[in-house]
Amino acid sequence: MEFGAIYRDDVDNVVLEWHQELTYDSYIKQAIAEIIEFPAPIYSLDMEVDLFAYCRTYESPDKPVRGWVRVPTSFSISGGMAEDLEPYLSFSIEHTLFCRWSAKGFDNNVLHSLNQPLLEKALRRWEKRVGSIVEFEGFLGIYKYGFQD
Repeated sequence: MEFGAIYRDDVDNVVLEWHQELTYDSYIKQAIAEIIEFPAPIYSLDMEVDLFAYCRTYESPDKPVRGWVRVPTSFSISGGMAEDLEPYLSFSIEHTLFCRWSAKGFDNNVLHSLNQPLLEKALRRWEKRVGSIVEFEGFLGIYKYGFQD
């Protein structure tokens, strides 16, 4: 996780990395404490997140298993850093676990059928909590709640 005060050169950004020896609860408590004690308004926050999704593994190449997956996925929150910029929240997935086709063009229908309902449910829940999803872009087949059939 990284956050900072864009308009304050005298205050460094804070970067917090999670390591396996640190429990998630301890990491969350540390992050909250750092945010509370930060000496300036926080204008942006970026965090890499793990996903609980289906994937193929070396141990199970033919039958997808569900577990925590560390793949390029992130949240970015901005409070609107200037008068002409609106606050925003973005969610970025930079892999194809939810798509019909892999990045190399292989058939990915099995993972799509398992993961797309999870993604759609999460995005609809997010929309209820923070407001309408107004923009989306990415891989072929993307739509507001994930990837189309």
